[in-house]
Amino acid sequence: MLCVIEEMASTHTEDATVVYNPKERVVFFGDATYGKTTESLFHYSHKSIDAMIEDAKKYEADWTVLGHESVFDNEEMDLYWRELAPLREQLTHVLSPIP
Repeated sequence: MLCVIEEMASTHTEDATVVYNPKERVVFFGDATYGKTTESLFHYSHKSIDAMIEDAKKYEADWTVLGHESVFDNEEMDLYWRELAPLREQLTHVLSPIP
């Protein structure tokens, strides 16, 4: 079994690693797609969220494994990314300069 191990952009940590098995079409993100906790506050990094999603979507996988979840099929992962979209918009709005 050949696996590809790569770094990816992450909102969780600065050194996230992905394990991808192209033959089995499985990708393991671990905690890379989660937010982080700083001083007891859970949040996503505005600077990293778009790059993280772009990096994550480049893998041709039928199954995705996240660190604290069940195994996701493509339909479930599409829902996961869609649920992050409003968060991205809120982060952009909150961090945009006030006119």
